[in-house]
Amino acid sequence: MSQATAPIRHTDRFYIGGQWVAPSSDAKINVIDSDTEQVYFTVAEAQAADISRAVQAAREAFDSGPWPWLSSRPPRGPCLRPSAGSPGRSAPR
Repeated sequence: MSQATAPIRHTDRFYIGGQWVAPSSDAKINVIDSDTEQVYFTVAEAQAADISRAVQAAREAFDSGPWPWLSSRPPRGPCLRPSAGSPGRSAPR
């Protein structure tokens, strides 16, 4: 069985805290191709220690980074201007 190239950069690591890190174990998960039902590629399986490390990194990023002060919505002005049309003109009825 030949495996295709995985569509993700590092199948053997996790992206935690802004860097690719080694998992806490050698456990793997086979990703199955739904068309052929064959193994498409294999990825590292997260364990409790990996999840704790990711949650801790996310909490630190939230507490120390700009996240609490970012708006979940873009400014309204740029969105509304294109639909405003020309000043003084009514929309067609």
